[in-house]
Amino acid sequence: SYAIPNNPAGKMQNYARVQMLAGDFRKKFGSTTCATLLAGIGKGAAGDNMRKHKCSDMVAEAVRIALSHK
Repeated sequence: SYAIPNNPAGKMQNYARVQMLAGDFRKKFGSTTCATLLAGIGKGAAGDNMRKHKCSDMVAEAVRIALSHK
């Protein structure tokens, strides 16, 4: 299990799972980098509000992706 400390096999399983989840997120949004995901959103109060909503939506989708691979 990847929950056991000093377990190389578990760490590799965990790494593979994280890579799979990140890959699914990347397919959906095109990146896993905030700067890329939020590119093109203007500055100021309106831009801040748009970034908050976009980030919230992406976090919710990341949770859905993780839960779908239980």
